[in-house]
Amino acid sequence: MLQIGRLDRHKNYEAAIQSLALLPEKVKLVIVGPDEDQEYKTELLQLIENSGLTGRVIFAGVINGVDKFYLLKHALAYIHMAHSEGFGMVVQEAMSQGAICLISKGTGLEEIVKDKINGYALAKENIAGIAETIKFILENPEAGELKKIRQNNINSVKSRTWEKIAASIENLFNRAIIRNQKTL
Repeated sequence: MLQIGRLDRHKNYEAAIQSLALLPEKVKLVIVGPDEDQEYKTELLQLIENSGLTGRVIFAGVINGVDKFYLLKHALAYIHMAHSEGFGMVVQEAMSQGAICLISKGTGLEEIVKDKINGYALAKENIAGIAETIKFILENPEAGELKKIRQNNINSVKSRTWEKIAASIENLFNRAIIRNQKTL
């Protein structure tokens, strides 16, 4: 499993760690990102130790560029159970590599990840549900549902290039300006 982002409480790394405890020992969690909150990292290390997961959770630090995309492409699943999240660029990056994404319900991430269409949206406190979904992915890597999700992710990201997003935002601003001019 892979989770990428700065080490910050709102990213809810506990959910991934707790779900890992319910999975076979061969499954590991790689956490990529800068350590921005040392107190939080200490709490996570304590949770890892108390859960008997020492050696199964790897803090990889900052990884950029092609190395990050390699991890995304080869991860069993990308997990992002943040308490709150807007757009989530790293989720888009995971999708571009055909990763199976698990995201938290009730966040902006549900705008890009639709449950069972191009990933899984789960309640961030549903540790058993997260583990069950990961176990399904682990045991059925070639399942039709998963193949379809991977392909849907790759296809959906192709339509979200920077150029297309910039053009869409420019169009939005132009319409707002025209509407504003009509009211003057």
